[in-house]
Amino acid sequence: MRHVRSMFMKLQPFAIFALVLSACGDPSSSELANYNQLQKNPVDAGYVPADLLLPNGEFNDTRCQAVAPSPVLTVGGRTVTFQADGPGPRSADWTALKPILDPIAPSSALKVTVINIVRVNGKPYFRYLSNGTQNDTVQTWSSSKPLALAAMASQLRDESNGLVGIDGSTRSTNGDGGQVPIGDLVSIATVYRERVRPYNSNNIGTWAQNVSGRPHTTRLINTWLKRPNETLGGGYGEDGSGLTATFRSPDGREHVSRLSASGSTANQISTLTFADFYRRIILHRELREQDLTENRDTCDPERMGSLSLPCVTWSDMKTILYGASRNTTRYFRDKAVGGMAGGMSTLLHHAATAGNPQSLNQRFQGKWRIFTKVGWGTSNGLPDTRWHGYGCFPVFDPTTGASTAQGKEFLISVALKPLPGLTTAQADIILQKAVSAITSKLLDGSLK
Repeated sequence: MRHVRSMFMKLQPFAIFALVLSACGDPSSSELANYNQLQKNPVDAGYVPADLLLPNGEFNDTRCQAVAPSPVLTVGGRTVTFQADGPGPRSADWTALKPILDPIAPSSALKVTVINIVRVNGKPYFRYLSNGTQNDTVQTWSSSKPLALAAMASQLRDESNGLVGIDGSTRSTNGDGGQVPIGDLVSIATVYRERVRPYNSNNIGTWAQNVSGRPHTTRLINTWLKRPNETLGGGYGEDGSGLTATFRSPDGREHVSRLSASGSTANQISTLTFADFYRRIILHRELREQDLTENRDTCDPERMGSLSLPCVTWSDMKTILYGASRNTTRYFRDKAVGGMAGGMSTLLHHAATAGNPQSLNQRFQGKWRIFTKVGWGTSNGLPDTRWHGYGCFPVFDPTTGASTAQGKEFLISVALKPLPGLTTAQADIILQKAVSAITSKLLDGSLK
């Protein structure tokens, strides 16, 4: 590949594309002919965990049941030590993915960070992997909207002394009954249900940024995640939602915030930052417990020294992951689940089952979880794709029913930047190949 890249300046754009993909796994005519678009709704496809709904209509938000005997594991004759979250250095191999991904697409276009997770006696430990691109910043497109919603929750909890977050409702000015479940708005932003006018994914994302305040959202990146050269102060178009800054908690408490787009900046963050932020949304309970055990202030909006997202509750993060419950939803009564669990992608569902997602419930006894968020854009007319996915795939002993060390838990963050001449279908095939190749090696334990 080094020789191929050295020739780029001598070639025309379409010649570059042909050369790059012929050297790195050009999607063949057969692959294109049999192309299966996997950016679609998993709920509509019937891929829903069997244990998702509790008898009372609430979501089963059980923690991942994948377990490990120790954070020190052996792979290929090597000893690998996973690290708990904290101020110390990460356990990382920043080039581990290069042998897997270089045959698929050049690292100039394909940016990937993986966080592999093991749980020992309930405590998570982490190991970071990349193809050397973990610090490369990219435009986030829509894939950062859950981060904006999380930032809004952080701001609201701080302003209201912890009383009001995003697990309740907000007032609208659309003459549609006044109160709208925020969980439904999350689902519109992730499931892409556009028919609930005037709400759509873009104006909900911008509204969340305006409630959070652009400086607060970016401070979470710069100060909390310690990524000073990245920004998340952009919006997603005009806010024509008609949503206000008046919020009501499930127990009836109200808080009035403000709407402001001042301090806007670009959305430019790395796959490492994406993966770290999503990790802390999904594992909020575990990290907050660690904060409390280690005497960290969990709601310090100035220093932001906590491992968990400042000030928020699990109920807020659960809203992002699942949407509104069956008991509170207004617009999603015909859907089993919303939020990131209903995110517009079945890519990880296919990757984890070698293309047979109908087997998920049988293989993992209905206790699996997948959360995803995608983002699409174009640059000079070429597809520019973002995809982030978390998977929990526990395996149980058939005799005792106990969880075994064969279960896996991980998070993958991908940015596929434009390549000259690349079509949308070709870009999607590259994305599918990358995620499938990584997932198979994580699941069989050969990648740690």
